[in-house]
Amino acid sequence: MTTSSAMFSQGGELFTSFFAPVRQVDHLLASSTGGEYSTLLWNSATAALFAENLATLVQIIFWIIVATVTVLTYLNARRTFFQPMRAETYKQQILLLRDIEHSLPRTDSDYLLKYDVHNAVLEFGYGLRTSYAEEIFAIEDMRSELLEEIRGVTSEPQRRAMLDGYMPKWEEPEIEPLPETINENSRLWMKFEHRMHHSTVRIEAMAGLGAWENDSLTPSTVKLALAELRTFAEADLANAESWVLSKARSWFGARIRTGKQLRYSADVAQYADAWQGTRKSSDAVLNGVRVAMREYLQPDDIAIGRLGS
Repeated sequence: MTTSSAMFSQGGELFTSFFAPVRQVDHLLASSTGGEYSTLLWNSATAALFAENLATLVQIIFWIIVATVTVLTYLNARRTFFQPMRAETYKQQILLLRDIEHSLPRTDSDYLLKYDVHNAVLEFGYGLRTSYAEEIFAIEDMRSELLEEIRGVTSEPQRRAMLDGYMPKWEEPEIEPLPETINENSRLWMKFEHRMHHSTVRIEAMAGLGAWENDSLTPSTVKLALAELRTFAEADLANAESWVLSKARSWFGARIRTGKQLRYSADVAQYADAWQGTRKSSDAVLNGVRVAMREYLQPDDIAIGRLGS
Protein backbone atom coordinates (compact mmCIF):
# COMPACT_ATOMS: atom_id res chain seq x y z
CA MET A 1 0.00 0.00 0.00
CA THR A 2 2.84 2.34 0.87
CA THR A 3 4.45 1.56 -2.45
CA SER A 4 1.28 2.37 -4.34
CA SER A 5 0.99 5.69 -2.49
CA ALA A 6 4.58 6.57 -3.31
CA MET A 7 4.08 5.73 -6.98
CA PHE A 8 0.90 7.80 -7.04
CA SER A 9 2.73 10.70 -5.35
CA GLN A 10 5.57 10.54 -7.86
CA GLY A 11 3.10 10.39 -10.72
CA GLY A 12 1.38 13.45 -9.34
CA GLU A 13 4.64 15.38 -9.06
CA LEU A 14 5.53 14.42 -12.63
CA PHE A 15 2.10 15.55 -13.82
CA THR A 16 2.47 18.82 -11.89
CA SER A 17 5.92 19.56 -13.26
CA PHE A 18 4.80 18.68 -16.78
CA PHE A 19 2.06 21.32 -16.63
CA ALA A 20 4.21 23.97 -14.88
CA PRO A 21 4.29 26.13 -18.05
CA VAL A 22 0.52 26.03 -18.07
CA ARG A 23 0.30 27.34 -14.47
CA GLN A 24 2.70 30.16 -15.36
CA VAL A 25 0.49 31.13 -18.26
CA ASP A 26 -2.48 30.92 -15.91
CA HIS A 27 -0.80 33.30 -13.45
CA LEU A 28 0.27 35.82 -16.10
CA LEU A 29 -3.04 35.86 -17.91
CA ALA A 30 -5.43 35.70 -14.98
CA SER A 31 -6.92 39.03 -16.04
CA SER A 32 -7.49 37.97 -19.64
CA THR A 33 -10.87 37.10 -21.03
CA GLY A 34 -12.04 33.52 -20.84
CA GLY A 35 -11.70 32.73 -24.57
CA GLU A 36 -8.18 34.15 -24.88
CA TYR A 37 -7.11 32.41 -21.65
CA SER A 38 -8.42 29.00 -22.80
CA THR A 39 -6.66 29.28 -26.17
CA LEU A 40 -3.30 30.18 -24.60
CA LEU A 41 -3.68 27.45 -21.99
CA TRP A 42 -4.34 24.83 -24.69
CA ASN A 43 -1.47 26.00 -26.88
CA SER A 44 1.01 25.94 -23.99
CA ALA A 45 0.05 22.44 -22.89
CA THR A 46 0.22 21.19 -26.47
CA ALA A 47 3.64 22.79 -27.00
CA ALA A 48 5.04 21.22 -23.82
CA LEU A 49 3.75 17.78 -24.76
CA PHE A 50 5.05 18.11 -28.32
CA ALA A 51 8.48 19.17 -27.06
CA GLU A 52 8.69 16.11 -24.82
CA ASN A 53 7.57 13.74 -27.59
CA LEU A 54 9.98 15.37 -30.01
CA ALA A 55 12.86 14.77 -27.61
CA THR A 56 11.86 11.09 -27.33
CA LEU A 57 11.63 10.77 -31.11
CA VAL A 58 15.07 12.34 -31.53
CA GLN A 59 16.52 9.83 -29.06
CA ILE A 60 14.92 6.92 -30.93
CA ILE A 61 16.33 8.15 -34.25
CA PHE A 62 19.74 8.65 -32.66
CA TRP A 63 19.91 5.07 -31.36
CA ILE A 64 18.70 3.68 -34.70
CA ILE A 65 21.56 5.53 -36.39
CA VAL A 66 24.04 4.23 -33.80
CA ALA A 67 22.83 0.64 -34.28
CA THR A 68 23.01 0.94 -38.07
CA VAL A 69 26.54 2.33 -37.96
CA THR A 70 27.58 -0.43 -35.56
CA VAL A 71 26.22 -3.18 -37.81
CA LEU A 72 27.81 -1.69 -40.92
CA THR A 73 31.12 -1.32 -39.11
CA TYR A 74 31.00 -4.97 -38.01
CA LEU A 75 30.18 -6.20 -41.52
CA ASN A 76 33.01 -4.17 -42.96
CA ALA A 77 35.40 -5.46 -40.30
CA ARG A 78 34.30 -9.02 -40.99
CA ARG A 79 35.04 -8.55 -44.67
CA THR A 80 38.42 -6.91 -44.17
CA PHE A 81 39.65 -8.57 -40.97
CA PHE A 82 37.90 -11.87 -40.25
CA GLN A 83 38.10 -13.14 -43.83
CA PRO A 84 41.93 -13.10 -43.91
CA MET A 85 41.87 -14.82 -40.52
CA ARG A 86 39.66 -17.54 -41.97
CA ALA A 87 41.96 -17.89 -44.98
CA GLU A 88 44.87 -18.29 -42.58
CA THR A 89 42.94 -21.08 -40.87
CA TYR A 90 42.48 -22.82 -44.22
CA LYS A 91 46.20 -22.54 -44.83
CA GLN A 92 46.98 -24.07 -41.43
CA GLN A 93 44.68 -27.00 -42.19
CA ILE A 94 46.38 -27.57 -45.54
CA LEU A 95 49.76 -27.47 -43.83
CA LEU A 96 48.49 -29.97 -41.28
CA LEU A 97 47.44 -32.33 -44.06
CA ARG A 98 50.88 -31.97 -45.60
CA ASP A 99 52.42 -32.68 -42.23
CA ILE A 100 50.37 -35.87 -41.99
CA GLU A 101 51.43 -36.87 -45.49
CA HIS A 102 55.07 -36.39 -44.59
CA SER A 103 54.64 -38.84 -41.71
CA LEU A 104 53.42 -41.56 -44.08
CA PRO A 105 55.62 -43.75 -46.31
CA ARG A 106 56.29 -41.91 -49.55
CA THR A 107 56.03 -44.23 -52.54
CA ASP A 108 54.17 -42.03 -55.01
CA SER A 109 54.94 -38.84 -56.86
CA ASP A 110 54.22 -35.37 -55.54
CA TYR A 111 51.29 -35.27 -57.93
CA LEU A 112 49.30 -37.47 -55.57
CA LEU A 113 50.10 -35.25 -52.61
CA LYS A 114 48.68 -32.20 -54.37
CA TYR A 115 45.55 -34.06 -55.38
CA ASP A 116 45.08 -35.37 -51.85
CA VAL A 117 45.35 -31.86 -50.41
CA HIS A 118 42.74 -30.71 -52.89
CA ASN A 119 40.36 -33.49 -51.85
CA ALA A 120 40.94 -33.01 -48.15
CA VAL A 121 40.21 -29.30 -48.45
CA LEU A 122 36.94 -30.05 -50.22
CA GLU A 123 35.96 -32.96 -47.96
CA PHE A 124 36.37 -30.99 -44.76
CA GLY A 125 34.59 -27.91 -46.05
CA TYR A 126 37.49 -25.53 -45.60
CA GLY A 127 36.79 -24.06 -49.03
CA LEU A 128 39.21 -22.85 -51.66
CA ARG A 129 39.63 -19.24 -50.47
CA THR A 130 43.37 -19.55 -50.12
CA SER A 131 46.46 -18.71 -52.08
CA TYR A 132 46.47 -22.35 -53.22
CA ALA A 133 43.16 -22.09 -55.08
CA GLU A 134 44.51 -21.61 -58.61
CA GLU A 135 47.13 -24.31 -58.13
CA ILE A 136 44.52 -26.71 -56.78
CA PHE A 137 42.30 -26.20 -59.81
CA ALA A 138 45.33 -26.72 -62.05
CA ILE A 139 46.03 -30.00 -60.22
CA GLU A 140 42.49 -31.17 -60.91
CA ASP A 141 43.00 -30.45 -64.61
CA MET A 142 46.30 -32.31 -64.55
CA ARG A 143 44.60 -35.32 -62.93
CA SER A 144 42.05 -35.44 -65.75
CA GLU A 145 44.79 -35.20 -68.35
CA LEU A 146 46.80 -37.93 -66.64
CA LEU A 147 43.86 -40.32 -66.46
CA GLU A 148 43.03 -39.64 -70.10
CA GLU A 149 46.61 -40.32 -71.19
CA ILE A 150 47.05 -43.39 -69.03
CA ARG A 151 43.71 -45.00 -69.87
CA GLY A 152 44.92 -46.55 -73.10
CA VAL A 153 48.21 -47.81 -71.71
CA THR A 154 48.10 -51.53 -70.94
CA SER A 155 51.64 -52.03 -69.64
CA GLU A 156 51.81 -51.62 -65.87
CA PRO A 157 55.50 -50.59 -65.86
CA GLN A 158 54.68 -47.96 -68.45
CA ARG A 159 51.78 -46.71 -66.34
CA ARG A 160 54.06 -46.49 -63.30
CA ALA A 161 56.60 -44.50 -65.29
CA MET A 162 53.92 -42.12 -66.53
CA LEU A 163 52.50 -41.67 -63.05
CA ASP A 164 55.86 -41.04 -61.40
CA GLY A 165 56.91 -38.68 -64.16
CA TYR A 166 53.75 -36.59 -64.06
CA MET A 167 54.71 -33.96 -61.50
CA PRO A 168 53.36 -30.40 -61.10
CA LYS A 169 55.77 -27.55 -61.66
CA TRP A 170 55.64 -25.91 -58.26
CA GLU A 171 57.73 -26.14 -55.13
CA GLU A 172 56.69 -27.65 -51.81
CA PRO A 173 56.59 -25.12 -48.95
CA GLU A 174 58.56 -26.07 -45.87
CA ILE A 175 56.43 -27.75 -43.22
CA GLU A 176 56.62 -25.97 -39.90
CA PRO A 177 55.57 -27.64 -36.63
CA LEU A 178 51.87 -26.98 -36.10
CA PRO A 179 50.14 -26.58 -32.74
CA GLU A 180 47.76 -29.31 -31.64
CA THR A 181 44.61 -27.48 -32.66
CA ILE A 182 42.46 -30.54 -33.31
CA ASN A 183 41.66 -33.47 -31.08
CA GLU A 184 43.23 -36.85 -31.77
CA ASN A 185 40.10 -38.40 -33.26
CA SER A 186 39.75 -35.63 -35.83
CA ARG A 187 43.43 -35.89 -36.61
CA LEU A 188 43.17 -39.66 -37.06
CA TRP A 189 40.13 -39.39 -39.32
CA MET A 190 41.87 -36.78 -41.45
CA LYS A 191 44.80 -39.18 -41.75
CA PHE A 192 42.48 -42.05 -42.69
CA GLU A 193 40.61 -40.08 -45.32
CA HIS A 194 43.87 -38.71 -46.63
CA ARG A 195 45.13 -42.26 -47.07
CA MET A 196 41.90 -43.26 -48.81
CA HIS A 197 42.25 -40.47 -51.36
CA HIS A 198 45.88 -41.38 -51.80
CA SER A 199 44.99 -45.01 -52.51
CA THR A 200 42.04 -44.19 -54.74
CA VAL A 201 43.96 -41.89 -57.06
CA ARG A 202 46.84 -44.36 -57.24
CA ILE A 203 44.47 -47.19 -58.15
CA GLU A 204 42.67 -45.07 -60.73
CA ALA A 205 45.91 -44.14 -62.43
CA MET A 206 47.59 -47.51 -62.26
CA ALA A 207 44.50 -49.38 -63.45
CA GLY A 208 43.66 -46.80 -66.09
CA LEU A 209 40.27 -46.08 -64.53
CA GLY A 210 38.39 -42.80 -64.47
CA ALA A 211 36.61 -43.45 -61.16
CA TRP A 212 35.37 -46.20 -58.88
CA GLU A 213 31.78 -45.61 -59.93
CA ASN A 214 32.25 -45.99 -63.70
CA ASP A 215 31.48 -49.75 -63.75
CA SER A 216 35.14 -50.54 -64.39
CA LEU A 217 35.94 -51.93 -60.94
CA THR A 218 37.72 -55.27 -61.19
CA PRO A 219 38.87 -57.89 -58.66
CA SER A 220 42.48 -56.81 -59.15
CA THR A 221 41.73 -53.19 -58.27
CA VAL A 222 39.71 -54.28 -55.24
CA LYS A 223 42.60 -56.44 -54.05
CA LEU A 224 44.99 -53.56 -54.57
CA ALA A 225 42.70 -51.28 -52.56
CA LEU A 226 42.55 -53.75 -49.69
CA ALA A 227 46.31 -54.14 -49.72
CA GLU A 228 46.67 -50.37 -49.55
CA LEU A 229 44.70 -50.50 -46.30
CA ARG A 230 46.46 -53.41 -44.65
CA THR A 231 49.21 -51.66 -42.69
CA PHE A 232 47.21 -48.55 -41.97
CA ALA A 233 44.16 -50.41 -40.62
CA GLU A 234 46.19 -52.45 -38.17
CA ALA A 235 48.50 -49.68 -37.03
CA ASP A 236 46.13 -46.72 -36.76
CA LEU A 237 42.54 -47.90 -36.55
CA ALA A 238 43.37 -50.12 -33.56
CA ASN A 239 43.29 -47.08 -31.29
CA ALA A 240 40.44 -45.29 -33.04
CA GLU A 241 37.13 -44.43 -31.44
CA SER A 242 34.04 -46.21 -32.73
CA TRP A 243 32.80 -43.19 -34.70
CA VAL A 244 36.04 -43.15 -36.71
CA LEU A 245 35.64 -46.84 -37.44
CA SER A 246 32.03 -46.25 -38.40
CA LYS A 247 33.01 -43.59 -40.92
CA ALA A 248 35.82 -45.80 -42.22
CA ARG A 249 33.42 -48.71 -42.59
CA SER A 250 30.95 -46.53 -44.46
CA TRP A 251 33.65 -45.17 -46.77
CA PHE A 252 35.10 -48.54 -47.65
CA GLY A 253 31.81 -50.42 -47.57
CA ALA A 254 30.43 -48.25 -50.37
CA ARG A 255 33.26 -49.34 -52.65
CA ILE A 256 32.95 -52.97 -51.64
CA ARG A 257 29.19 -52.88 -52.27
CA THR A 258 29.88 -51.48 -55.73
CA GLY A 259 32.08 -54.47 -56.48
CA LYS A 260 29.54 -56.88 -55.01
CA GLN A 261 26.69 -55.47 -57.07
CA LEU A 262 28.78 -55.81 -60.23
CA ARG A 263 29.50 -59.44 -59.29
CA TYR A 264 33.09 -59.32 -60.40
CA SER A 265 34.55 -61.79 -57.96
CA ALA A 266 33.74 -64.18 -55.13
CA ASP A 267 36.57 -62.52 -53.21
CA VAL A 268 34.72 -59.22 -53.31
CA ALA A 269 31.50 -60.81 -52.08
CA GLN A 270 33.28 -62.72 -49.31
CA TYR A 271 35.08 -59.63 -48.13
CA ALA A 272 31.85 -57.63 -48.18
CA ASP A 273 30.19 -60.29 -46.04
CA ALA A 274 33.10 -60.33 -43.61
CA TRP A 275 32.98 -56.55 -43.38
CA GLN A 276 29.21 -56.52 -42.97
CA GLY A 277 29.41 -58.99 -40.09
CA THR A 278 31.74 -56.84 -38.00
CA ARG A 279 29.44 -53.99 -37.05
CA LYS A 280 28.94 -54.88 -33.39
CA SER A 281 32.13 -53.50 -31.88
CA SER A 282 35.30 -51.68 -32.84
CA ASP A 283 37.37 -54.77 -31.92
CA ALA A 284 35.25 -56.91 -34.20
CA VAL A 285 35.67 -54.38 -36.99
CA LEU A 286 39.42 -54.43 -36.65
CA ASN A 287 39.55 -58.22 -36.42
CA GLY A 288 37.34 -58.47 -39.48
CA VAL A 289 39.73 -56.26 -41.40
CA ARG A 290 42.71 -58.37 -40.36
CA VAL A 291 41.03 -61.69 -41.15
CA ALA A 292 39.68 -60.58 -44.49
CA MET A 293 42.96 -59.09 -45.60
CA ARG A 294 45.00 -62.12 -44.57
CA GLU A 295 42.52 -64.59 -46.04
CA TYR A 296 41.70 -62.91 -49.33
CA LEU A 297 44.91 -61.02 -50.05
CA GLN A 298 48.32 -62.53 -50.57
CA PRO A 299 51.49 -60.66 -51.57
CA ASP A 300 51.49 -62.44 -54.92
CA ASP A 301 48.12 -60.87 -55.74
CA ILE A 302 49.65 -57.41 -55.80
CA ALA A 303 51.45 -56.85 -59.06
CA ILE A 304 52.46 -53.25 -58.64
CA GLY A 305 53.22 -52.97 -54.92
CA ARG A 306 51.30 -51.24 -52.15
CA LEU A 307 51.56 -48.12 -50.04
CA GLY A 308 53.40 -48.80 -46.82
CA SER A 309 55.09 -51.99 -48.01
